Amino acid sequence: MPTSQPPSPLALGISPTPLHRAEGLMREFPGGPELLIKREDLCGVAAGGCKARKLTALLADAQSMSATVILTTGSAQSNHCAITAVAAAMHGMRAELHLSGRDPGLWTGNLCIAGLTGATVRFTGEQPSGEPGPALQARAAQLQAAGEVPYVIPLGGSTPLGAAGYACVVPELLAQLGPHLPTHLVTAAGSLGTMAGLILGTWTAGLDCQVHGYSVLWPEQEARRRLELLLETTRRAHFPAVTARPNYRLDGSQLGPGYGIPTSAGQHAARLAARCDGVLLDPTYTAKAMAGLIHGIAAGTYRRGDQVVFFHTGGLGGLLAGPSTAGPPPTAGHAQRPTPPAAPPGSDSYEQ
Repeated sequence: MPTSQPPSPLALGISPTPLHRAEGLMREFPGGPELLIKREDLCGVAAGGCKARKLTALLADAQSMSATVILTTGSAQSNHCAITAVAAAMHGMRAELHLSGRDPGLWTGNLCIAGLTGATVRFTGEQPSGEPGPALQARAAQLQAAGEVPYVIPLGGSTPLGAAGYACVVPELLAQLGPHLPTHLVTAAGSLGTMAGLILGTWTAGLDCQVHGYSVLWPEQEARRRLELLLETTRRAHFPAVTARPNYRLDGSQLGPGYGIPTSAGQHAARLAARCDGVLLDPTYTAKAMAGLIHGIAAGTYRRGDQVVFFHTGGLGGLLAGPSTAGPPPTAGHAQRPTPPAAPPGSDSYEQ
């Protein structure tokens, strides 16, 4: 497991990732905030995404232990598992992925990416959780007995070390922005390491801005409990001199029926981002987060004078894995201006 004093991060991907103004979306919402998109999806590794930053810390720790195999878990179309397989192979380690559900037979999207690396893929038929399950730990013990050196990475790489690794994105962002400081950082909140990293990054940088995460995995109350635990554990382990601040909000309104299930608000947001700015959002993560941002503009949470940075955390592999969830265009000719979505149902409708 991760050490308390991590080694220097590995070189992985392109840094800094691009930052650009969402001119098309800003025209769509006159009188709204300035919108910028931090393109973590363009990190230069596999299909991209926020997981690369966490892996620079986690795989450095694995290498310091002379690990030979990386064990991790996620859903069948896990962005984290696919990029972990690629990053491990790049640094001379093999990956073993324990994926929930059953083998679909035809490997598309993230499964295709993982297959290209030669990673071992095992389907568990179970739902993923935030902690390595007994089967994963048993497999690590089995590998160790066979002379391997296994390194276990939990769901999403969202350990204290992974979250600490992601905190480096905040000074990178500030260097790109110059004197223009953001008022809000907006992200999808899945296994919560990315959101925790953003919050910790604002604490360490002394940045006075809000971090808003839209939960896509757990109902709001459970996600908040896990986030607060991860924040405090990471702060104590890696940033003990930093004072915590309540400059964040976790919102469960965009979860809909549950993880990986598209919502109408998310589909609307994905069409809008593609049409206005040529940005592709996946239905599981980024589309739901963008739906939260759009709803926040309508509700006055994000307004004129604010500078909102939306973190595009990846998901291209998952987006291209199966049939379109966006639906047909509104007309056979030119696309019409979409009708703003109604407020999505609350997380009470979700049953874990």
